[in-house]
Amino acid sequence: MEKNFLLQEWTISRSVPDIRLGIVGSLSSGKSALVHRYLTGTYMQEESPEGGRFKKEIQIDNQSYLLLIRDEGGPPEIQEIGKKFQFSYLSVHY
Repeated sequence: MEKNFLLQEWTISRSVPDIRLGIVGSLSSGKSALVHRYLTGTYMQEESPEGGRFKKEIQIDNQSYLLLIRDEGGPPEIQEIGKKFQFSYLSVHY
């Protein structure tokens, strides 16, 4: 994915409320492609089994939010580990 969306730490220099979204689902269900399409507007041809963490500043009702996306890679039992974080989850299955 685009390097400007990668985030190693979940910090920001100014005070912006965050919205946390985790993406979980079956292997090869298109989770990473869905996230990539939302963030960049482009189609991702290669699969990305490792998942990742991404950010995007969004506007809702004229309020800025930092959307933190956690793309959970790997089999479902590994994805369960990610659910301990305070994220709302979207489940993707194919």
